[in-house]
Amino acid sequence: MVTYDHVGERPSALRGDLQRGHRAFLLFLLAVFASTLTLRTGQLGFMPLDQSIIFDGGWRIYAGQTPLVDFFSPTGLLPSFIQAGMFNVMGVTWWSYVVHAAALNVMFAIFVYALLRRLFGWNWLSLYSALLAAYFMYPPMGTPYMDQHALFFSFVMLGLFLCGVRSEAEKDRILLWFLMPIAGALAFHSKQNPSGFAIVFVSAAALFFTARDPLRYRRAFLAALAGLGFVVAAVLLMFAILGISPGNYFYWLIELPLLHGSDRLSGSWERIVVVFVMWTLCAVPVSIGVRFAVSLDPSAMQRSESLALVYVTAALLSLAAIYSATTLNAPIFAFAYYAPALALAYGLLSRRLPEASTESRRILSAFQGLFLALGFMAPLLSATPVSLRWPNEFQANETTETLPAEYVHPALHGLRWSLPDRIAEHGNEFRADRYRALVSYLERDSRNFFLLGDASILYALSGRPSVFPSLWIHEGLSFPARHDDRRADFERKLVAALIRYDVRLVVRDGPRTFTGTEAGDFAVLERCLSKDEEAKVMIGRFAVIPLSQSCVRSLNRGQLSELPASGGASGESLLFR
Repeated sequence: MVTYDHVGERPSALRGDLQRGHRAFLLFLLAVFASTLTLRTGQLGFMPLDQSIIFDGGWRIYAGQTPLVDFFSPTGLLPSFIQAGMFNVMGVTWWSYVVHAAALNVMFAIFVYALLRRLFGWNWLSLYSALLAAYFMYPPMGTPYMDQHALFFSFVMLGLFLCGVRSEAEKDRILLWFLMPIAGALAFHSKQNPSGFAIVFVSAAALFFTARDPLRYRRAFLAALAGLGFVVAAVLLMFAILGISPGNYFYWLIELPLLHGSDRLSGSWERIVVVFVMWTLCAVPVSIGVRFAVSLDPSAMQRSESLALVYVTAALLSLAAIYSATTLNAPIFAFAYYAPALALAYGLLSRRLPEASTESRRILSAFQGLFLALGFMAPLLSATPVSLRWPNEFQANETTETLPAEYVHPALHGLRWSLPDRIAEHGNEFRADRYRALVSYLERDSRNFFLLGDASILYALSGRPSVFPSLWIHEGLSFPARHDDRRADFERKLVAALIRYDVRLVVRDGPRTFTGTEAGDFAVLERCLSKDEEAKVMIGRFAVIPLSQSCVRSLNRGQLSELPASGGASGESLLFR
């Protein structure tokens, strides 16, 4: 028989009984910590590739371009839309950029606190877990990024599922499960990893609990289906309003990520070892504790709330491990899941284990020790190779160069510019005076340019339209590889963009981009870039090279027009504008 009784929790020093005013003060302190730390790290150093992606996406939408029509990207659509809104409200500045990240980090921290307090009535442990989660979510990046948005909304989806299972009021279950697909859609349109796995976990759990007790969850499950219908209707409405082709949507957001998803297993054994150690430290005590609780009370897993707590705890640990093992970004991003997962497991065990048992005290003490260890490990982990994107790494090469970034451009006010050792090894320069000289040159020259490089923030800084048909340059990931049937269609879109914006210059950042793309990888650049060395302007490693528009237009009418269009009529929407 399925039971739903809530077992009362023993009084705990970690719980704390606070008045409403005191809880509000705790939330205020939590928001200050989560926002201040993110604002601080978001102003330390500049990563030309990763920290330009959402900035450029927001700039494109702000300037009137339409995603999946005028430009394409397999990830980052939702963060780009949010950033465009931030630009509208606060201006096209670095400050509006880091405020976006800080706001998401505050929302995540408050959601973690509210979830744990709703489930267990804690104050202090909820606050501590939320602080740890906020430390690992956005501060390692400091600026908006698709991975963190996906992790945030995936966590919200799992939290809605768990609260829905626990809720005794049917109207609450219906509302919470109706919101689940919406949170999943927000996660998916941020990034497919880990949101795709989270959607599978939640879908399977909803089906399982409904089949297990249809009387209790049937209406909630129907509400979840209604939420899914709402999402589908919203996507179809987006197609109609923005003129997005369903074929483009499917290719860029589903087919292309799936095509290359199997290649995303990190090759760094050092990284995998750290991930495995973190997962083991958290998963093994959870498993031992649950098995011990079940041995003492075999009916524990018959209670829906207990079963859901175990499932969501396992899902969080699994998502953290899957993301950290498969991402080519920093695995530390997913470490934000470990503190909430431990807190959920601790909450389950603190209710089920007998108070007088020596084994119970040992298990609960082990969990408390893990909480403290995770707190002590947080600043240490941020300095290890597992956190390759931590902005504090960005120190000067040979000599310290830390400058206010408004030296480069007033829009970068608040950013501290410094040279990154790690990325400098790849051959590109990031000296502030080089960027300042380049921006000044582009502001004096009124001609539009195409950036063959990583710092696409240069489009916004110079007030020029972003030209490349994809949100960033990474062959095989952000645009089709040369062996892909869609590559010819993509090259046609590039030619069309060069014509549409009357591009006369190509700014080449070094011999190749960070991901290895060269000018010769695109037929139009290979044929139409000026070969006259005297016409080339060098600014550090930046080469400003004239582009022949007559060559581009003749190429558009000639060789490229003979290539078969693999994207259908919708794939040529930009070509014939």
